[in-house]
Amino acid sequence: MKQILRDTAGYKSVLGMEAVVTTPLDSPEAHQRLIEDVGDPRSQVALDCANMLEFGKDEEYPGAKAFIGRTTEKVGVKIYR
Repeated sequence: MKQILRDTAGYKSVLGMEAVVTTPLDSPEAHQRLIEDVGDPRSQVALDCANMLEFGKDEEYPGAKAFIGRTTEKVGVKIYR
């Protein structure tokens, strides 16, 4: 990530990473660590809530609302809009 961001310095682009349970980026805390380690303001989070719950059926995904809440609390200002 650092190399990509160095190579694109001066561009108006961001590099967003998305949380996926089958990768090391599986939590808000992992995103926060990555953003801090990379240290570039263009390193951001691509938050796709559809991957975390099926709307209207939260009972099938216990903890989904809390997970999304923790994500916005930890890295909210770094969520790519």
